[in-house]
Amino acid sequence: MDIKKNVQRVGIVGVNLLIVALIVLGIREKDESRFSAQIENKEELTPVDSSVTELQNKMATDRENKLRDLNNTPKEIKQEDTVTTNTTVTPEPVVTPKADKKTKTS
Repeated sequence: MDIKKNVQRVGIVGVNLLIVALIVLGIREKDESRFSAQIENKEELTPVDSSVTELQNKMATDRENKLRDLNNTPKEIKQEDTVTTNTTVTPEPVVTPKADKKTKTS
């Protein structure tokens, strides 16, 4: 009896496992095709002219020297002292005269 009750659940679990297996195989195949495409691209590269590599190296060393100079002697920030004057006016309390209380007499 228990098997008949759980056949639907077991079927769903089986289908989910098949879906996961297909996804894993698809990802592996995609990675392998991308890897093989990268290998093919590397084989087709032509060597760069030596003058271009010299210019690139010169630019890289120049950039490194500039960064090193900035790290060793950073620019100083000049701070100017400024004086601000604020005038505050406090209002005088307003005195209101109290009215005399009139009482009725009989």
